[in-house]
Amino acid sequence: MRCQPGEATTQDYMHAKQRKQHAIDRAKRFHNQRIRSKLCSPATSSREWWWTIKKLTGGGGSVNIPILDDGRVQHVSAKDKAEAFATIFIQKCRVDDPSQPPPDIPTITEASLQPMRFTPRDIKKWLSALDTAKAMGPDNIPAVVLKTCAPELAAPLAKLFQYSYNTGIYPTMWKIVQECPVHKKQDKSNPANYRPISLLSIISKVMEGVVDSAIKRHLLTNNLLTDAQFGFRQDHSAPDFITTLVQTWTKELNSRDGPEDLEDEEGPTAPPIEMLDNVTGYEGTVAGGDGNYISPPVHLSDKQERPQPQLEWRIPSITEDAAREALTQFAAAHCCYSTGPARDMVFQDLTPFNMYRYRLETFTESRLTEWTHVPFTGQSVDSNAYGPPPLPWDVAVQNPPMFQDFTKKVPVPHTAAVKRCHKCKGRGKYRCSQCGGKGKLKCLSCGGRGILRGNKRCIQCGGRGKKRCGPCLGRGTRTCHVCKASGQLLFYIQLTVKWTNNVFEQVADQQIGLPVTLFSKVTGRNVFADESYQVYTIVGFPDSLIDQISQQGVQEHQEKFGRTACILQQRQTIELIPVTKVHFQWKGREHSYFVYGAENNVYAPDYPSKCHCTIL
Repeated sequence: MRCQPGEATTQDYMHAKQRKQHAIDRAKRFHNQRIRSKLCSPATSSREWWWTIKKLTGGGGSVNIPILDDGRVQHVSAKDKAEAFATIFIQKCRVDDPSQPPPDIPTITEASLQPMRFTPRDIKKWLSALDTAKAMGPDNIPAVVLKTCAPELAAPLAKLFQYSYNTGIYPTMWKIVQECPVHKKQDKSNPANYRPISLLSIISKVMEGVVDSAIKRHLLTNNLLTDAQFGFRQDHSAPDFITTLVQTWTKELNSRDGPEDLEDEEGPTAPPIEMLDNVTGYEGTVAGGDGNYISPPVHLSDKQERPQPQLEWRIPSITEDAAREALTQFAAAHCCYSTGPARDMVFQDLTPFNMYRYRLETFTESRLTEWTHVPFTGQSVDSNAYGPPPLPWDVAVQNPPMFQDFTKKVPVPHTAAVKRCHKCKGRGKYRCSQCGGKGKLKCLSCGGRGILRGNKRCIQCGGRGKKRCGPCLGRGTRTCHVCKASGQLLFYIQLTVKWTNNVFEQVADQQIGLPVTLFSKVTGRNVFADESYQVYTIVGFPDSLIDQISQQGVQEHQEKFGRTACILQQRQTIELIPVTKVHFQWKGREHSYFVYGAENNVYAPDYPSKCHCTIL
C-alpha cells in the first residue's frame, strides 16, 4: 500500500527542488563567467583559446578516418573500419605463448602483502587528485564530477572497492575498454599505421591506483626491487641507468685483465673435454652443440622389380552445367567481375585433360649422441659396472607411427658417472661478480652519500649510502645454477633419435597453359598407391612424365638418405587431378577458361567482363 505524502513532506520536497534549481543556475552563471574571463584574458595562449572554442562549438574530439585498405579489402563503413582496427590491435596485444609457465622466482623474504584496506580518506585523496582534462571511460562518468563530489563519493566508493576486493568480483563495466585509433606514421589509409589509446573507467583506475600504491610500498619496504629496475620508479631516471650500465661494462672489461678473479667467480659453461670418459663405440662424442652423428647400419636391399599393374583410367570431364556454375562462383568471388559471361555464354567445346601429381614419402630414422649432465641429488647411477654400453643403433627405442615426424631423447645404458661440478668446482656456489663478494652496492640515488638535495635522507638506502646487492641478495655468493648447489653432476651419454617424413612431390606439367602452382590448393583422386621398405620406380604409366618424375624422386631420396639415415618405409602415390578447358562464345567473341581439381576451381586470367573502377 502506497503512503500518501503529508503537507510537511511536500513542502520539504519543494524547498529542496528550489535549492537544487538555484544551485544549477549559480553553477551555470559561474561557468559562463569563467569561460568569458578565460577568452578575454591576455594570459590565455592561442592554443588554449582555440581549444576552448572547439569545446564550446562541439568541434573538438572528432576524428576523420579515411577509407582503410589493408592490402586485401577496403573498409568503407564505420563498422568495417572498427573491425579492421580491432583485428590489428588484437594481434599486437596477443601473448606469444600463453601456455608458457611463469618463471621460477626464488623466495627472498618471508613477508607477505597484507590484506587491502580501502579507507574513505585514501579514496578522497585519489579523487581530489584526478586530472579533469582526461577523457571519460565507457561508463560516461567524467573526472570533473568525481573530483568535485570527492567528499560525498569517498565513503560509498571505499565500501564498493572493499567488497570487490573481498569477494574477488570485478564489475564488468570496469573491464570494458574503448579503443581510440590514433595515427602515428606514414599512410593514413593503412590500419597498421595506427596505435590504440585505451579509455578505461576512471573509477576503476582509482581502485587500481590504491592497489598499486600498496604493492609498491610492500616492494620498497622489503627491498624486493632489484637495483637494475629504473623504469616506473621514483627517484630513478635514465641518467642513473646509463651510469650503472657504464660501471658494469667497465668492471667486466677490467676483470678480463685478471684471470685470478675469474677463478673465484664463474667457471666454464661447457665441461672440459678431459672430464668426459672414453666409451667404446662413442668415440668423439662431445657435450653440447648439435650432437655427434652416427652412421646407420648397412642393410641389404630386398627391393625387387615387380610387374607394373596395368590400369586404365577414364579421363574425367564435367558437364556444361557444372562448368557454368564454377564460372559463376568464380565471378561472384571477385568484386569487379560481372556474372554476365557465365550466365549468357554459349559453349563451344569442353576439352578434358589428365593431370597427375606424384608424391613420394620416405620415412627415415637418424641418431645423434652427446654428453649431457644433470645435478646429482642421490639418484641411481647406471655406470659401466653394470656391463658394457650398447652401440648407438643397438639401443632399443620404440618407433612412432609411420610417416610422422617425432623426436625422442633417451640415456644410453651403462654410461653414467658422478663428477665434480665444473662450474663451481664442487663448492655449490661462487662469489658474486656484481658486488665482489661484499653483498653491498653503492646507492645510485644518492651517489653513496646517504643524503639527497636539500639535506634530505635518501629513502632508497635509508641514509646508509649502500644497498643490498640484487643478484646475490646481499649474501656475497650466488648459487651455482648448473649443479643447483649440490656440487656434483651426473654425466651420461644422451641418444637423440629423430624420425622424419621426407616428401618429394611434383605435378606432371603438360604445358596446357595452366600454372602447376595452382594444384597445391586442390585435390584429386588417388589412382595408384605403393608402400614398402623401398619402393620401385613407376614404369609404363600412361603419362610418361610420371615415369620420369618417379625415377627422379626415388633416385633423389636414395642418394640423400641412403647413407645419412636409416630408411624405415617408403610410400608413393599418384593422384589424378581433373582439368577441363572450356571454350565459349560471348558477345560474338571466343574465350576460354580452365576448371580444375575436385573442387572445380576456375582459372580465367582473361575474364571477358571486368570493370576498371577506381576507388577514390
